[in-house]
Amino acid sequence: MPIATIAFATALMALLISGHLARQEGAGNPWPNRLLAGYFALFGLQQLLLSFQLQAGDIQLGTFRVALMLGANPIAYLFFESLRTQGPFRPRPRFFIHFAPLALVPLLALMGMEDWLDPLLSLSLIGYAAWFTYLAGRGASQFAHLRTFASTARRWLLAFAVFFAMSALLDLIIAAQVNAAGAIEASAMLQLVAPTLLLAVSFLLFGSMGDSSVFDWLYERSLQSSARTEREPVAADLMVRIEETIKDPKTYTDANLTISRFAKRLSVPARSVSIAVNDGMGLTFSQLLSQTRINAAKEMIGSSAEESKSVLEIAYAVGFGSKSNFNKEFKRQTGMTPTEFRRSAND
Repeated sequence: MPIATIAFATALMALLISGHLARQEGAGNPWPNRLLAGYFALFGLQQLLLSFQLQAGDIQLGTFRVALMLGANPIAYLFFESLRTQGPFRPRPRFFIHFAPLALVPLLALMGMEDWLDPLLSLSLIGYAAWFTYLAGRGASQFAHLRTFASTARRWLLAFAVFFAMSALLDLIIAAQVNAAGAIEASAMLQLVAPTLLLAVSFLLFGSMGDSSVFDWLYERSLQSSARTEREPVAADLMVRIEETIKDPKTYTDANLTISRFAKRLSVPARSVSIAVNDGMGLTFSQLLSQTRINAAKEMIGSSAEESKSVLEIAYAVGFGSKSNFNKEFKRQTGMTPTEFRRSAND
């Protein structure tokens, strides 16, 4: 498949992700969604210009393409800063220093130094990839205020580090081919990197618009914040339906259950579920789900009929995807490990 076509497909998918995120924006804390939507919008436009540049060979399109990415990179940085900030996020003056490379674009263009644009973009991408890797290496504790979302935010850091590294490699290959007056479409490395980038964006697109939890954690955090700022009466019948449905083994044992999928089972908006759980129980949906699973696990561990089952089997049986997450949540809620709880139950 021609590289220009791959870039065009990547652009369309990134723009769809941007629109999807913008549409899901919550009223309480809109910054994470706004920033991530803004990043994918600029990234999508950049891929669109790349597609046109490969077809037309217009250097001016290359200048605009670099400018778009140099504007997008700091927005991705601000997205993670908004997640790392406890309480309301407000852009600070020092954040604007990250847009300094963008300000260099018109200056370099006026001086006839367009050859410096791609190296400048590559340095920016590599720098942010290194920074995201460094932050991810510090662990999930920096996102402790996100509670159940902390580990997910750290995984997103790692994903963006890889994503930025791939984008830097793509830009370096294009710059090398242009400087060597070679055929970009004939580059074997580009034929490998471009489809990989397309697959990454495709995963995010289909995950965000399907039942996957790729973006669900971000939606729930936004919905939860919205629930705190816009108090609405919680219908008693909705609370009853939520409690009955969450306690149904067919529901909580679903390892892929998210607030969106749960809301679909009730045929109500996810925001209504978030507000009801937050106001009626003082919990997030993730906390309610975890609490329900741990209660079910406690019953199984204390039951003589389930005595032959291992801790791992019980963890999977109640809907947890890994033993480590199960052990961590079990100890957080009970003060004991599953093994200690089983021992105390048998005494």
